[in-house]
Amino acid sequence: MADWSELHYDLLVLIVRRIAWYEDFNTFRGVCKSWKSAASKPNFTGYWTARIPCLMLAAKEGSDLRDFFSFSPGMTLAHSCYQKLLIRPNMSINLLHPFTRLQKKLPHATTLFREQGLYVNVTSASYDAFIDKFVLTASPSHTSDYVVLVMYYGKLAFCRPGDESWTRIINPSGVVDAVYHKNRFYCLGMNGIFVCDIEGPNPNPSLANHVATFSEEQNPRGKYHCGVGHVGFKVYEVGLDGGEWKELKSLGDRALFLGYNSSISVEVSDFSGCKANCIYFTECDCDSYSGIPGGGGKDMGIYNMLDGSIQPHYPGESCCEITPPLWVVPSS
Repeated sequence: MADWSELHYDLLVLIVRRIAWYEDFNTFRGVCKSWKSAASKPNFTGYWTARIPCLMLAAKEGSDLRDFFSFSPGMTLAHSCYQKLLIRPNMSINLLHPFTRLQKKLPHATTLFREQGLYVNVTSASYDAFIDKFVLTASPSHTSDYVVLVMYYGKLAFCRPGDESWTRIINPSGVVDAVYHKNRFYCLGMNGIFVCDIEGPNPNPSLANHVATFSEEQNPRGKYHCGVGHVGFKVYEVGLDGGEWKELKSLGDRALFLGYNSSISVEVSDFSGCKANCIYFTECDCDSYSGIPGGGGKDMGIYNMLDGSIQPHYPGESCCEITPPLWVVPSS
């Protein structure tokens, strides 16, 4: 019987250079020592990205590692990193690629509050938790022409590479989510959906325009049952031209990944380990686990749109009082 560990090094390198996805590259490295030696970062020419979102687990006690659980093919990837948006105690902010560890400097956090005349206590224990979410228009690994949008305390601000300060976006308040779609940022506020055009013929990125209003039934605060765990979901589709809402009973070949800082929709037909017509969810709000021993991470699972059932998506336990598990889609 052939001993696969004795394959010639040059042949192994050729195989590594034909691997397209990071998950497969990581699996290759785990076969044996000789395969791992050939599977060095310079030899990998594929995509440093997950095909579907990964679950970034809570840090283990006494460790600086944050593990990433992949649903395709369903394994845990260990990496020495903290989070994709790295906020230090001195309030400096950097973008961090969790796989390559590449960092990009962003404007200082205090510039988010300078225009409002607010006092920021940089020694506060919450220095790493005031930004709820950030959104990229493009991968910083591939281009210097990108925009970073941050959501903090229900407000929005953005910057471009080289900016010394953040630019506030005027209009929406009580923002609970933001996504980037077709050269625009769409923001979900307490009064509806707003759009911010950053690349149009006459862009005015500091001003957001109202797109759609929702009823009390569609209010984003009504979709969670914080404190008692998720019991179900309602999904609506909105027409961005007319602002009309339509309740969906099926996601078709798509899956949603939802959480405190995530709202991601993916087609899953080509991905093993990911279920279509399902909602993968994590903790929705820090208030839902405030005061609970161990913190957040207990309210996670897969909601089936067909029968309303809920089952676990992560086989273990991963809890934290500050940064419980969350979804990450690493850029390539």
